[in-house]
Amino acid sequence: MNYKAVWNQILAVLPFLAFFVAFYALLLPIELRGASDDTAHLDAIRNMGVLDWVRMRAEEWQPRLFSDTLFAGFLFRLPLWKVCNAAVMTVLLGVVSLWARTGTGLDGAKGPNARAKAALGALACLLLFLVFPNVITSGAVWFTGSFYYLWPVCAMLIGLLPFGYHLYEKGPLLKAGWLPLCFLGSLCAAFTEQTAAVQIGVAVLILAYGLRRKRRPPAVLWAQFALMLVVCAAFFYGDFTSPRVLLKEELALFPAFADFSLPDKLMLGVNVYDTHLLHSSNILFLVLAVLAALLCFRRARGVFRFGGLFAVAWALAHALPLRFWVYTEMSAGMLGRPSALPFGMDSFLDFLNNTPPMDGGLEAGPLSLAVLSLVCVLSVFVPLLFAFPDHRDRVLACVLYLASFLSGILIGFSATVWASESRPFFLSNVLLLIVILMLIRSTKIKIAPVAALCAFAVYAWWLYHTTFATNVYWWY
Repeated sequence: MNYKAVWNQILAVLPFLAFFVAFYALLLPIELRGASDDTAHLDAIRNMGVLDWVRMRAEEWQPRLFSDTLFAGFLFRLPLWKVCNAAVMTVLLGVVSLWARTGTGLDGAKGPNARAKAALGALACLLLFLVFPNVITSGAVWFTGSFYYLWPVCAMLIGLLPFGYHLYEKGPLLKAGWLPLCFLGSLCAAFTEQTAAVQIGVAVLILAYGLRRKRRPPAVLWAQFALMLVVCAAFFYGDFTSPRVLLKEELALFPAFADFSLPDKLMLGVNVYDTHLLHSSNILFLVLAVLAALLCFRRARGVFRFGGLFAVAWALAHALPLRFWVYTEMSAGMLGRPSALPFGMDSFLDFLNNTPPMDGGLEAGPLSLAVLSLVCVLSVFVPLLFAFPDHRDRVLACVLYLASFLSGILIGFSATVWASESRPFFLSNVLLLIVILMLIRSTKIKIAPVAALCAFAVYAWWLYHTTFATNVYWWY
């Protein structure tokens, strides 16, 4: 027996086992929330059964078949949900690290490759704690939120893996045993708006790039893409013609939304997403901007070496001081989501004052803040184009960053923009996490930053345990 190979395999799995235990511990005290989506359908599901309730939900609300089936199936099995939810979160981080090393030689189980693979896995688990805490609690800790964000996002990333391998010309694709799982992932991800749109968009861009490079996709990849298109088209048809959309009941959550034009909704989505990225408790974007800028400075030439400086400066101005504990006071957490810097959301293009952003009544201060924030977020594309020596890494990083941006601004086209709060950005942050891991694996990992990250992750876990992931604290 090759004991060194066995040890390397154990080393690669160890960070995920530790994360599973840590995340499961956070879920242990979680119960169904009264007067929320958790309990709104208890009687109906108890009386109708899972399948009849899901059918009724598709006919009378909207056809989110995957998430609704899981929700109804686990509603009376909370202990089982906690185990499965922790497992899905762990699998998600494993798939995130797999995406980050796609196209490299880090799949081996020997020597430096095994250690590098284990390090990327550990970093994926640690970096998750840099995400704005309410994104994780509302999208993965909250019972209802987990089925509409965590589980579909995990399915989507698994489903898209063959496209990532095709980008890196690692034919024939994945191991044959993975392909049915990838088809199933694409199918499950097709029944929520965000994941359906993102998987189609990412697949189209990767296939288009491959065709431009005169690389013919294999038949199995075309088959999976066709499955995506057919199922997503059926879902969107059912969604756009659903009672939820046609009856417009959700306008009661934001009445002024009825008067918003398409540019208004676009600006709403852009500014809400930018505000989220630049929130003082969302350290992930700052880390992304700094890493991309540093690698760009090393590898670019001429004026392009400084392509990431503005994003770093503007993100740093928003993040300092790093007030990760901004929500430790319950009353502050329930007053609403503050915006970047000391500006309140009501002054950030007056959205909370029910003023359509394109009505001509914009003030110079909030408008300048909005424009500079948008330039900051979009300017990250510049260092990403120079941060990697491999052109395929550059393509994947830019595709994922674009998908993150577009999926984030989608919420501006929904009247639930304020009611949804942080959870629509779960997918965006997961995609940003992949990009950060790609940046890290393209350079040498230093011990000191990793040690600091470990210490911060332990501190953040304690904050989750005592404040964020509790039954008292609302998930926004």
